[in-house]
Amino acid sequence: MASENRIIELDLLRVMAIFLVILQHSWSMLGLDSAADGMQYHFYRFAIIGVPLFVMISGSLLLRKEMPVKLFLKKRFTRILLPFVFWTTIVYVISCFLGRYDDVHNLKEALLCYVPYFFGNKINSVYWFMFMLIGLYLLTPLFQRAFSAPASRNVLKYVICLWFIWQLLCLITPEFILVRYYRFSAYLYVGYFLVGFYIIQYLPNKRLNRLLGGIGFCVTYALNVVLSMQGWKVTPIEVLEVLCLFLFFVSIDYRLPHWLQVGIVQISRYSFAIYLSHVMVIGLLYHLGIQHYLPLAVVPLVTSVVVFVFCSCYCFVLDKCRFIPNKLIGI
Repeated sequence: MASENRIIELDLLRVMAIFLVILQHSWSMLGLDSAADGMQYHFYRFAIIGVPLFVMISGSLLLRKEMPVKLFLKKRFTRILLPFVFWTTIVYVISCFLGRYDDVHNLKEALLCYVPYFFGNKINSVYWFMFMLIGLYLLTPLFQRAFSAPASRNVLKYVICLWFIWQLLCLITPEFILVRYYRFSAYLYVGYFLVGFYIIQYLPNKRLNRLLGGIGFCVTYALNVVLSMQGWKVTPIEVLEVLCLFLFFVSIDYRLPHWLQVGIVQISRYSFAIYLSHVMVIGLLYHLGIQHYLPLAVVPLVTSVVVFVFCSCYCFVLDKCRFIPNKLIGI
């Protein structure tokens, strides 16, 4: 049920972001990361912006006011860790049953490997996002104290500018990335986290934002396609692409029918559970051979639509039936 304190722009953006994440994983799990050609490649590669969009949404909501550190960490980690363990355990069991792990051949090996697989992010590689999110949550109390007050606006701008300059330096000299290991990847997304908050908090002119965001996204996306076709991977342009898209979508005055708004809010609420569980549905569809009945170019898109609808439906059933506690599912 839609709540008056919901921000429908962010709910709609969250729904779009989870679909993009599903699309990107449907594409990569089919092995098309480098095999796709031309515009097909760029169409599916566009989906990688789903994760940065999620990070910007989180920043826009979590940095508005300072909270006691213990209270914030308790609320956030209770919110994410229980569902993380719940869904990864289910994915692990299914993957063991399907023989997806080279080190697991029987029940004893499955039990022995679970903990190292969990902490080593070997259950499924898509869960790197959780370790990044944990890193951001650990930094959030510091950011709240530093940037939640209006007086810190200029400092926040300088920090964002420094992060973007660092992205440029990483392009020129890759050594500036410092650490690529997934457990320390939070610092790569700090800028998105802060910019999401800055846009919501300090850029109130929606008409101007729509203009700048719409034009900026079209220009940066086209430029990114052209440069990548020439063999260039220009991360700063990808960053601007995401920022412009976020700016555009949060600046639209949505006048949606009540039923559609309720649906968007519900799926937005389910987005975390969908993220944690969607890989097993994609894997199941590919295991059943959906890719053999459709042209390869449309398989990831069709798979994503099916997975998105199916995950939304079973999250709705779990939410309404309550035979599993919502805090365990991630709703």
